[in-house]
Amino acid sequence: MRSYDVEVHRTVHAIAAAVTNAQAGLNWLRAQPLDVEEVRQALDSIASDGKRHAKWRFGCDTL
Repeated sequence: MRSYDVEVHRTVHAIAAAVTNAQAGLNWLRAQPLDVEEVRQALDSIASDGKRHAKWRFGCDTL
């Protein structure tokens, strides 16, 4: 049962990180003047979080 709790926690954490980074990116897109570098960093974080979770969960680096 313990391993299930760890899997759920890691999955929820990865989703929460992606949502937080997406919200930050949207806020930066609304900002004037637009800070493209901040948006790029948020999108990079979303991609990195997704890849890291896929590698942990499915053991693959293909994303």
